Amino acid sequence: MIRALIAAPASGSGKTTVACALLRAWKERGLDPCALKCGPDYIDPMFHRAALGVESHNVDLFLSGPERARELFERACRGHGAVVCEGAMGLYDGLGGTTDRGSAWETARTLDLPIVLVVRARGASLTLAALIRGLCSFREEGRIAGVILDECSAGTAGKLAPVLERETGVPMLGHLPRMEEASFSSRHLGLYTAEEIGDLDARLSVLARALEEGVDMGRLLSLCDDGRGPMPAAPSVPSAAPKARIAVARDEAFCFCYAETLEVLREAGAELVSFSPLRDRALPEGTGGLYLPGGYPELYARELSENVPMRQAVAAAVRDGMPTVAECGGAMYLGEAIRDASGERLPMAGALPGESADTGHLVRFGYGTVCAERDSLLFRAGERIPVHEFHYWENTVAGEDLRMEKGDASWRFGTATETMYAGFPHLYLAGRPELAERLVEAAGTYGRRAMELRETVGRIGGPDEAARAEAKARWDRCAKPLGSLGVLEEMISDIAALTGSAEVDLSEKAVLVLCADHGVTVRGVAQTGSEVTGIVARELAAGRTSVCRMARAAGCRVVPVDLGIRGFGPCDGVLSRRVGDGTADFTRGPAMSREQAEQAILTGIDLVREEKERGTRLLAAGEMGIGNTTAASAVVSVLLGLSPEEVTGRGAGLSDEGLERKRWAVRRGIEVDAPDPEDPVGVLAKVGGFELAGMCGVFLGGAAYRIPVLIDGFPSAAAALCALRLCPAAGMAMLAGHVSAEPAARAVLEALGKRAPIAAGMRLGEGTGAVAAMPLLDLALAVYREAYTFEEGGIEPYTPQEKET
Repeated sequence: MIRALIAAPASGSGKTTVACALLRAWKERGLDPCALKCGPDYIDPMFHRAALGVESHNVDLFLSGPERARELFERACRGHGAVVCEGAMGLYDGLGGTTDRGSAWETARTLDLPIVLVVRARGASLTLAALIRGLCSFREEGRIAGVILDECSAGTAGKLAPVLERETGVPMLGHLPRMEEASFSSRHLGLYTAEEIGDLDARLSVLARALEEGVDMGRLLSLCDDGRGPMPAAPSVPSAAPKARIAVARDEAFCFCYAETLEVLREAGAELVSFSPLRDRALPEGTGGLYLPGGYPELYARELSENVPMRQAVAAAVRDGMPTVAECGGAMYLGEAIRDASGERLPMAGALPGESADTGHLVRFGYGTVCAERDSLLFRAGERIPVHEFHYWENTVAGEDLRMEKGDASWRFGTATETMYAGFPHLYLAGRPELAERLVEAAGTYGRRAMELRETVGRIGGPDEAARAEAKARWDRCAKPLGSLGVLEEMISDIAALTGSAEVDLSEKAVLVLCADHGVTVRGVAQTGSEVTGIVARELAAGRTSVCRMARAAGCRVVPVDLGIRGFGPCDGVLSRRVGDGTADFTRGPAMSREQAEQAILTGIDLVREEKERGTRLLAAGEMGIGNTTAASAVVSVLLGLSPEEVTGRGAGLSDEGLERKRWAVRRGIEVDAPDPEDPVGVLAKVGGFELAGMCGVFLGGAAYRIPVLIDGFPSAAAALCALRLCPAAGMAMLAGHVSAEPAARAVLEALGKRAPIAAGMRLGEGTGAVAAMPLLDLALAVYREAYTFEEGGIEPYTPQEKET
């Protein structure tokens, strides 16, 4: 294997020029080279990639550690006949600028690479010998195998090289002349990127020819040949089905991405899909995670700002809890705005607070260690993660979820939540593969739930109209006035259409009482504290609450379910299906993540499946949770476009002052969280509750598993409205139990297209209104099954009359 590390006395000495020329020359010789960059540089590997047409990699002893660096180096070399590793800065310049740790020299020693030293031969001659001898002897194991003189004419090299070789004992391998037509320009973060140089391929070819002419390639190859031959390619392993689809921003604005980071994400099970925040209008279909790397968003701020659909799509995904990693420029894009060079404020995604602007100087530069103090998407409490930081721009809201340590200094920065990492430091996931695994696992969970929900909704078919017609005909044969049992006849016919059989059976009944707490209760929107939810849940399990008494009379089982009772532990008789420890206060931000909303919905669907397997024929969707009518009011206000005053009632009996607090909370939550009425899952996530989302799932499950579900009071109806907006066919499983006393109860039932048999001014909750309707259905079913017909009674059948208006 031909192996070389290209180093120099300092930055700006021509390392990238020589490395690219060498890569192209060796490629044209058929050596099949690969390329690596020593250190955390993003731009130089772009030039390597342009020279070779294959990916370049980074090797960084600080970000990955020696053992992992050797592993990644050997992996990158597999299947290639040669490798060129380009050093960073000066040969011995390492961590902090005061040590050789992580330097090009330490990298060469760690990876057992000979060093080809690039020395710029301008403004000095014999003094270069002292420079070269000093570099060779500075450390006992100097490893310098030869020297290439950069920006040196053939005539000067002919006179200078023999002298330098005699004085230093180091082979002078040749020269590369200065060629303006093949030069690379620089700016604040390094060279212009490879894609910005239109004639780059031609320039690289010119450099390769010049290197072939000016360098003794045979001597160079012999000095760099390790005598072991090319490394074999890695054996092919059948790829498993991806665990998650992660969308990766890749365009001119977001181009700082380590190849190894993408590879380790794939190894963790990610399907990576590139998208352009500059040009695309939406995130890729089926996205479960989002990776926004760094780059130059400041140079493309106007284009990014003008792509409003993408900004909105990214903001919605982040706010809804899609697992997201945003580094440096990616974090700037998630902010409210970027100010361009003229000071104009250009709006960005707005998923994070603050705006970014140019400070006019280098804000942070170099390696550091991120210290995690609590668990989050990527990090676990107590972990220390090596990172690199390099930026001129700064955000007005830096964040404070993490601590950075750099030498004796430390400061707080960034956003680290259960669903996000965002900050200026760049991560090197290849050095800590467990971070990649955590991102993929979270994205997979997010994606699976979203996919499962879509698939469940997609499987729901329509009602069996033939069965409905048969049930209607049976009603019309009963010896009584047509339609004389009113809405009860409609409900029995609806059940026939849902189940696909006119032989309606309601013998096994159950009421699912979904219990959860609401963070909005801290706003004084209820008469009692959230501790009451847990107390009532235990009483439900003991069979002592109002719905338990009513259910026994109605021949119905009571199934209490804990979806998120704050501080609630295991309790006999209460099913534990916890999504979280109560929701957040939605007047200050979303009640829950989208992932949690989807989990709660799927939990509701699964509860129906369990009841189906048990033989249940009729369900009721009840709830228990202090503050749930506040959440239900917010949901209905958004979905029906009604004001908080129109939808918000006194619940269990609020005073005038309490009612005003409740209305304020609904109004404030809608203002702060801006739920989209076209996105019912998002509405539940932002201003709903775990039990509301769970009941939404119960109604969807009723349609999917063909079990009728009785709507209880106002919260239950709000959940049914969400289910109907998600899947219009879900309405066929819904039966209205009663008209709640809440002010918007009738408006919701009208939106659902349902009529209730009971209007008794009930406002107890727990599923009592739905259970109260069960005996009425049994009475109607007795008539439906047992009433004698007109024919049996010898009575002339009634004929349909026009309905009175």
